[in-house]
Amino acid sequence: MIQDQISVIIPYKEPAPYLDETLDSLKMQSIHADLQIIAIKDDGRGVSGTRNKGLKKALGEFLYFIDADDILFDLDVLRKAREILKNDNKLDYVYGDFIIGDERLRPIRYYKVPLFHEDHICDFLKTGSQLILQPILFRNNDDQILFKKTAEIHEDIDYILRRTYGKTGKYIGIPFIVYREHEASITRSRGPDKPRKILNSLNIYRDFMLNTPGIIKHKKIYKKAMAVQTLLRAHILHTQYYRKHALYLLIKALQYFPHCISLKSLRVLLEFFIPPFIAEAMRKRLKEYRKKRYRSSNL
Repeated sequence: MIQDQISVIIPYKEPAPYLDETLDSLKMQSIHADLQIIAIKDDGRGVSGTRNKGLKKALGEFLYFIDADDILFDLDVLRKAREILKNDNKLDYVYGDFIIGDERLRPIRYYKVPLFHEDHICDFLKTGSQLILQPILFRNNDDQILFKKTAEIHEDIDYILRRTYGKTGKYIGIPFIVYREHEASITRSRGPDKPRKILNSLNIYRDFMLNTPGIIKHKKIYKKAMAVQTLLRAHILHTQYYRKHALYLLIKALQYFPHCISLKSLRVLLEFFIPPFIAEAMRKRLKEYRKKRYRSSNL
């Protein structure tokens, strides 16, 4: 292991129209001489398998992941993060925020990363997952933790949870990257197969909770994960024309987990299942429930 070096793993799939911009942002870093840049072509392994290949080549004391269409936010961000880890041997990772940009990297919104926040599982239904690898610098101290190849989407979440659970981290409050959002982005991809892929990833997340000693005590996280899974199963069943079973699961999710479902997501989901006038009545009921809940919590 090379002291002070940061191994940067970049999986890419051809064509990679933005890879040069990513590499340029790394070369412009103030500590570029201390970077081991590992750009790995995905030749059928998938993102998880490609990152695992990069992990086997990593020689640095520290570990960083970036995608082939993102850029680092400023010239000094990796140095700042590394200095914090170097000055405190008890820390296993540091993390910050990130900026969502359009195809030309013009800022759209700023994300604070809720690392291990108990509500982040709800983001699958509200705003999409905000738990990603790029705003995290790890100490390279566990070569046994690899990406699960069965994760087809949101593979970051499982890896981050296993890499950070029981470890010590520090939030530094600065953006690491500008995350480029474009039509080819995995997270923006659409299609009949996407609900199955998300459900598969949530099953991995559930397995982590069930198989990790102590974490199951976080009952709120577990319940919310189950709410999301129930809704996704409903969506999948609907696409397979099991409308009655799908509606049953949707009602079950609303009954047990109303606090986890955003009104916007509910509107989209209900359009799959029932006539608009019934959907509107259910939305009003959920809105009234939340108002009562808010008033009671402020008494």
